[in-house]
Amino acid sequence: MSKLRKAFFAALALAGAPAAAQGAAGPQPEPPAYTDPLPTEPKEIVAAYLRDHTAWNDFASRYYEATRDFDAPEKAYRRLIDLYCGPEKDHQGITFSSDPGYDPERSEILEERADGGRRMVRMLHTNDNDFEALHEFVFVKRDGRWWLDELYYYDDYGDEWLPSL
Repeated sequence: MSKLRKAFFAALALAGAPAAAQGAAGPQPEPPAYTDPLPTEPKEIVAAYLRDHTAWNDFASRYYEATRDFDAPEKAYRRLIDLYCGPEKDHQGITFSSDPGYDPERSEILEERADGGRRMVRMLHTNDNDFEALHEFVFVKRDGRWWLDELYYYDDYGDEWLPSL
């Protein structure tokens, strides 16, 4: 499904792009530098992730607007996933927009809880249109540090948690 999702968003983006804009000249945005080293506790790691993901989203949006190319944003997202989740983590296709879904200025960490060897951090994000989205970050401890294992989005229509990394 992730390949289908990626192809769908790529097709949407290309459908709205004028052919003359393909390969537009001009300076290309640089990929973001991410938080390194990461904080040690899940709640602080989530705060860093919000900043880093928002920086990535801004880069991806500007880069795509300038080049109509997904390659550099995909590579920059892979670096983000490697840093927070580890290189073995598979992820869904990339999505980005002018209204970042993890903007730290519009996100509130609601709670942190432990469940066995895992830690969960629940967050509420409010977008530009006042739509509220609930997210849950799930961490596992490996090799002496907390790693982001999965990020879930709560779909209140289907009343279910959906993976969203």
